[in-house]
Amino acid sequence: MLVAPLAVAQDAEKPLVAFLTFGPSINEVAEFGVIEALHRFGYLTEDEYGGLKANLEDGLSNLAGEKIDLLFSDASWDFSKLIPMMEAALD
Repeated sequence: MLVAPLAVAQDAEKPLVAFLTFGPSINEVAEFGVIEALHRFGYLTEDEYGGLKANLEDGLSNLAGEKIDLLFSDASWDFSKLIPMMEAALD
């Protein structure tokens, strides 16, 4: 997965949650647990949550939601991708 910056930069009103992995994620249950918690606390709308849930098996993609932005990045065991990946998360 290539790092793709979100359409809007992070601001105080709309937090960013970044899922950063060095290799393929083997813990999809934990990732979805965080997504479910965000939904239950009102950060994700029903449509956003449903879309993420439907795409869980195919791989999650970035989301510029109404109340929160989600960034999913995987360096695929490539050290050269780590710094750009972290910069995109900290933007």
